[in-house]
Amino acid sequence: MACIQFAENEGAYLMGAIAALMTETGKVGFVGGMETDVVKKFEAGYRAGVMTVAPDMEVLVSYAGAFNDPAKGKELALAQYDQGADVVFQVAGFTGTGVIDAAVERDQMVIGVDRDQNYLAPDNVISSMMKGLGAGVYDVGQLVINEEFMGGSYRYGIKEGGIDYAPSTSKNVPADILSKVDQLKQMIIDGEIAPPATLEELESFTAPEMMEAAMVDASDLSFAMVTDQAGLGDQAFNDATWEGFTALNEDFGVQVKVVETNEQAQYVPYLSTLAERGDDVIVGVGFLLKDAVNEVA
Repeated sequence: MACIQFAENEGAYLMGAIAALMTETGKVGFVGGMETDVVKKFEAGYRAGVMTVAPDMEVLVSYAGAFNDPAKGKELALAQYDQGADVVFQVAGFTGTGVIDAAVERDQMVIGVDRDQNYLAPDNVISSMMKGLGAGVYDVGQLVINEEFMGGSYRYGIKEGGIDYAPSTSKNVPADILSKVDQLKQMIIDGEIAPPATLEELESFTAPEMMEAAMVDASDLSFAMVTDQAGLGDQAFNDATWEGFTALNEDFGVQVKVVETNEQAQYVPYLSTLAERGDDVIVGVGFLLKDAVNEVA
């Protein structure tokens, strides 16, 4: 028999940081289902994450008293939004769907739990704290198959891959904010941050200093690509690579250019010209340019 325990406080800590970094009102909320030790564990981690970003930020906290009352969840969330919170983290099971409904009704931000809940409200669910429930079962199953299983408790936190923010987070949370969240995530992995698991631990928690993530001015960067002989319009790898270049331009303002070739003899001269002009990144597309890229590099 195995007991798979998750470090929910670690994931909730990241959600608190996201909420504090995303709020525009300077006030965030938390709606729990029942006041159990596990949900309080979420609350402690969340409040610590908020505290790390903004020590004096107000966190509104409400409990529905049930995990199966969406109407109550919506009522509590509407009250928090009306009090000025613009991001609410719900840890309330089925009750939490009412919290998400409230976010949609007020056109505000909400954070989901346990799985990626962005599909419930793509424009409002800015992130979700995910538990690797399937991964935990899979890992224990492998231990049994390999005859290495020992009964007892197995802990899954961020370091073990059991806790993380949802993949959809990048849809609504800007890259510079995610960079800061990833910094905190790495600090947890490295043992530099131990998010509190109880409200008593929260009282003695000392928030770490957040280092500003270094970012260059993307508009000063120049990226260039050299196609193989098929050029743009090949509906294959040249076009796929150019899509990445145009996305960099649209999202970050990177300057992008493309140089098309029609024979292999042009590979080295074209790559060399771009290198001499000082382009920051030069990509040769296709296996035929491999030798030319190595030569110029």
